[in-house]
Amino acid sequence: MKNNLQFSFFLILGYILCGLVVFCEERIYIKGDKMRVSGKGDIVEFSNNVKLEYKNILLSSNYVRNCERKNVVEAKENVELSTFVNSSDRVKIFADSATLYTRNGKFEFSEKPHIQYINISSNNIVDIYSEYVEYDTSKGVMLAKDNVKICWEGNVAEATLAMYSEKDKMLSLSGRPKVKFQKEKIEAVYQADKINILLDEEKIIFEGKVVGKIDIKNEQ
Repeated sequence: MKNNLQFSFFLILGYILCGLVVFCEERIYIKGDKMRVSGKGDIVEFSNNVKLEYKNILLSSNYVRNCERKNVVEAKENVELSTFVNSSDRVKIFADSATLYTRNGKFEFSEKPHIQYINISSNNIVDIYSEYVEYDTSKGVMLAKDNVKICWEGNVAEATLAMYSEKDKMLSLSGRPKVKFQKEKIEAVYQADKINILLDEEKIIFEGKVVGKIDIKNEQ
């Protein structure tokens, strides 16, 4: 009994001093104002001003729960992920709930997820709203699903699925997506089987059964 108490004490002390979790040679640093260890030390809960560091990613939230047995880290309330995908582009993901699967480095976001792509050199911002977001850190791919809405420079796009590739800097839309352009007296809506938005080149490519509707507002 005495040995078990000593083991538990040093285990908790180690978590407090280091805030370090290691999975498959990947390191996750977690810190917060409060911490609680339950079970046999395989469940650790952090609360209040929680910060998590993983690879080149910084995640903050009000609550983080690490379950070593399931290789899962869960974050709740005011979740914000921030990462630089390259030297000039930054991506933020906001949500009320997030899960990190430490075996494959995949994040899942639910409860009002919102992706924000920021080009630092031009200060252009692209906002992506959906019901679910997935971020595969090993492949550098972000996926937004269901009721996807994309807003940038006064333009709006809608789709069932949107995929962003860090390598190509391209946003691919599918599920009969459409884009709405509005400039001065002209409003145009184009729909296609697939739409690719090249963020760096400010170019949009429509593929397969493209249909367009243009409205011209005449002055009264």
